[in-house]
Amino acid sequence: MSAVELFKVTCVTCQAKLSVRDAALIGEIVACPRCESMVLVEAPAAVSSTIPLINHVEKLVDQPASPALESSQVDAPAAEAPASAETANVKVPMAAASSKVILWWIAYFAIGASATTAFLVLRQQVEPEPTVVAGSEDVNPAEKQPSQIAEESTPPLKPTEENASKGGPGSRSPGMTSLKKPSSELEDPPQSSPTPPSTEPSEELVTKESANPTESLTQDIPSPKLVVESPDEPRIARKFDPLRYDLEQMDLTNLGTTDEAEQSTTSLPNQPPAEEVEAWDKQDPAEKLAVVRLSDDNSTQIATRSAEPQLEYAVPSLTLKDMPITDFLDLIGSLAGVPISVSPIELQMAGISPSKRVSLDAQEIRLDEALAKVLGPLHLDATTDGPQVVIVREAASRIRKIDYPIDDLLGAQTTAEDFGEWIEKLVAPETWANAGGIGKITATPTGLSIEQAQGVHYQILFFLERIRLSKQMPLRSRFPARLLVAKTLGLAIADRVSAPTTFTFTHETPLAEVFRYWQSEMGLAVLVDWPALANANLWPDSRITCSITNEPWHAALDAVLTPLGLGWRASPGGTIQITSQAIVDIEPVLDIYPANQWQATANGEAIVIQDPANELVYVRASAEVHRKLLDR
Repeated sequence: MSAVELFKVTCVTCQAKLSVRDAALIGEIVACPRCESMVLVEAPAAVSSTIPLINHVEKLVDQPASPALESSQVDAPAAEAPASAETANVKVPMAAASSKVILWWIAYFAIGASATTAFLVLRQQVEPEPTVVAGSEDVNPAEKQPSQIAEESTPPLKPTEENASKGGPGSRSPGMTSLKKPSSELEDPPQSSPTPPSTEPSEELVTKESANPTESLTQDIPSPKLVVESPDEPRIARKFDPLRYDLEQMDLTNLGTTDEAEQSTTSLPNQPPAEEVEAWDKQDPAEKLAVVRLSDDNSTQIATRSAEPQLEYAVPSLTLKDMPITDFLDLIGSLAGVPISVSPIELQMAGISPSKRVSLDAQEIRLDEALAKVLGPLHLDATTDGPQVVIVREAASRIRKIDYPIDDLLGAQTTAEDFGEWIEKLVAPETWANAGGIGKITATPTGLSIEQAQGVHYQILFFLERIRLSKQMPLRSRFPARLLVAKTLGLAIADRVSAPTTFTFTHETPLAEVFRYWQSEMGLAVLVDWPALANANLWPDSRITCSITNEPWHAALDAVLTPLGLGWRASPGGTIQITSQAIVDIEPVLDIYPANQWQATANGEAIVIQDPANELVYVRASAEVHRKLLDR
């Protein structure tokens, strides 16, 4: 005998209606198939009285037929025999069995009628009255088809305050949305519901249902053992500022019901208020992407410290193995309580990358001694300036004279004298003799003899070797080719900074932690110019809150850094340097562009030199100008 639906229970978590078809589940705690929450199966009073009778009938059906009934089915003899005592004994069990079968059928119909009545009573108590749609035709109920009456008697559920507080159908879930979407956006309707969400049936839906009332009769609908009923209405999240809520102490049942949330509009995505759209269009693009706030209490003790005594602090033991050098500098800076900076060009001159691994195992060692042990073999030196520690290439100011062979870079239209003039304009122009500096260049038919500081020699070497990389020519020095890029600095990191990102710092977070998070998520080394940030009164422990939702990294960096007076720029070695916006806008950077991709024109802010022999363009301009040139 197929299972009969006894009654329904409602999941208090997701409001799903669960059909109970086994009396053995009464009093048990089962898992909801939709949300996996625990549901107590309790029978209503109207159904409880019929359950013992149902159990009795099921036991009777499951029992095997009695031997007396089986004996009555034995074939009679061909000729009638006179009635005897044995024949009378056979007829009596047959009559008793027939009576018992009749009683079983009567009990079966009685139980079915009782269960059906109880189900209808419970259904009327749980489901709301049918909603009347304004403007719909008044059809006589007697003229309606059965399928139409059944469909109109179960309208979509309205989202109630009780459901909203329990997270049921129609409830809002801003706690989950806060993190995936900006505060000014509403959730898009799911793909299965192309029409705007509504608490009442639409006229289009009523017309569709009444067009083919018999369509449901021609379809075979399976009857699963457990039925989960859910509305088709999408959830709509209220607008809220993600930076005003503490996620760890957020009350999800009250979120969106405060005075501030009630004042915010909750219009649909395709029907925004006119005033809101107009104000949104007038905002700056950076303000659309992020909400950035600097802590009101930006006071810090770092500004009053001196780096030298802080580095004299001794630690009992310091052991590290294969740690990236940038992480090592962050560790020493945290122990000393002062910022430590290193620029990408200084690491490049030392012939190392930001991912260079270092190791140290020492006992009772001062922090300045630990720096010297690690940085000394790498030809780096730690210098101090007030509360700042800056890592530089050692002996960078030492004067040297070096001969550079450039015969492979010369051509009919390019001579060694041309290269000498270009270098004086593009590489540290303030350090040459014609500008009052010490640098001198002597051209030979196949090369250049240059007397200059060692730091400038490295920049000349990088310039010439990058030209060879761009032309796919062999290098003339032993400098690692992996630390040089043939592409433009901005193009070398374009794939990473164009990838989308989403992050939210709701708690006031130190800048140093935010920058470390960016580095881990982008997969690029992020080097911070802390002396430049100190001019804007920003330090590693300065705290900010910020939020970005599904924007490319370059736009996210602009949106967070610009309100703080900061900026970023592509740097040698495939790195990013964070510095002040003034440095990004003013300090020049030398870069190389292919001539066939060059479409920009020279302006007063940039020095542009065409090299017809190598089909390249050399540009010395600020990082901001380079970004504008690439955008063209």
